[in-house]
Amino acid sequence: PSPPAVGGGLTAPEPTPTATAAAAGPDAIEGFAVGEPWDQVTLGIPGFQVVEGCEWWGSTPDGGYDLAVMREQGTDETAPTVLVGVSTAPGDAQPIGPETAAGIRLGSTLTEAQSAYPDAETIAAPGDLRHLRVESGEVGSLFLTYDEGSDVIRQITATTLEQPPYEPCA
Repeated sequence: PSPPAVGGGLTAPEPTPTATAAAAGPDAIEGFAVGEPWDQVTLGIPGFQVVEGCEWWGSTPDGGYDLAVMREQGTDETAPTVLVGVSTAPGDAQPIGPETAAGIRLGSTLTEAQSAYPDAETIAAPGDLRHLRVESGEVGSLFLTYDEGSDVIRQITATTLEQPPYEPCA
């Protein structure tokens, strides 16, 4: 049988011991989509916690990585979700979490990501972070984030923003 289709027209991979049956694309991660009302998206995330002092940002650990959701600062809970992302600690090279259409997950190498997305645009971010902006969707874009000098993707983000924020609560 074919795996189920999830957000952004992507297909979920078959489950493996190190993967969830979820996908990551420019419009959604794990079926949680940018553009949908924030309160509805966050209701579907078990254990979701809003960051104290940053009511527009929250996250939850999900299978060895963090799942985060954001709406625009200063908006209420019914505002559209502007970011859904998954991340792991710097240096964690174990492939884990949702998979892009080209098979890139947290822990994939930068070389694998560049090979999978040869037209990706490299974007410098504050500090040592770098993003590969890989696809534009109808609603958002997909970013694969790594640390300069590292060869490990440690964050995957679907967002309507120009790029993922460096410090969402700043």
